[in-house]
Amino acid sequence: MGAECGFQTKQQLNECILRCPWSEYPLPPVHRACRDGDILSLTYLTIQGDRLAVVSAINARDQFLMWTPIHWAAYFGKVECVKRLVECGLNIDITEGRFEQSAAHLAAFAGHVGVLQWLLESGSSAQKVDSLGETPVHKAARSGCTQCLSLLQAFGAPLSTFNMYRQTPCDLASLLGFEQSVQFLRNHSSATVSSQRKSKRLLDDGDRTEQVKRPRNGVVKYFDHVEILGPNAVNHNLNISPGENQLTHSTNGFLHGHVHDEAFKSTGYNSCLPSKNSDVDMQGEEVQDTAIKTNSSNHYLNQPVRCLSMCSHLQ
Repeated sequence: MGAECGFQTKQQLNECILRCPWSEYPLPPVHRACRDGDILSLTYLTIQGDRLAVVSAINARDQFLMWTPIHWAAYFGKVECVKRLVECGLNIDITEGRFEQSAAHLAAFAGHVGVLQWLLESGSSAQKVDSLGETPVHKAARSGCTQCLSLLQAFGAPLSTFNMYRQTPCDLASLLGFEQSVQFLRNHSSATVSSQRKSKRLLDDGDRTEQVKRPRNGVVKYFDHVEILGPNAVNHNLNISPGENQLTHSTNGFLHGHVHDEAFKSTGYNSCLPSKNSDVDMQGEEVQDTAIKTNSSNHYLNQPVRCLSMCSHLQ
């Protein structure tokens, strides 16, 4: 990863700052005060002049790294300067112009736990992504600061996200040789994934339990009587009044939607038809009132022969 892709370590950035030709790229007074932690000069610079000039000064970017004053203060660990800038109305999540990094990115990259904690407590995002696809967790992994990693985790930052090069914070810490950070990220990342999987598994088990315990009882209304179906909707007889042809049809042959030959041969469709002298009025309202109410919508779909045998006299 070259310099055009950002600074891989804090040492590289420090060397870049030290080699800067400040005569060619002079820092504005507000930026210099934040870099040096000169709170008196910063206070003086932010109270003199009109309001528009102050707002413009605290939001201005330098010509070298294109950082705003809060980025200089966050990187060098000047928490009082950070507070003063926010009091003046500066957006706490303002990004610098080169890699779109926030102050929280630079505080985590430099390993300044106090600055990072104040930023997070003041509303800075722990999941903000820069132009490299990296969150403050990636920056903390680059610096090997386990305290910053623990703090970011406490504020809900995910520990296993990928940057634009498909690298997780654990990959970066391992690449740079920060074994303690690698161990921390592996332990807490695996615990987070395990808890998420366990929660999903418990949720799925709960759904299956509800489906198993769902009642399958129902009520079937006929012309002359009502039959209550049991839990499995099997082993129930259908009886027609003495005025009609007697029919006793056991559903033992229709278990699980399959028809046993013996049960099917013993019952023909002709035996289900009403007699010619039947008093059943096929045009009456009784036909409209006949309904099948059951909690299992697939009950009669799984037993089509019984359904046909019950309703064949209506054809």
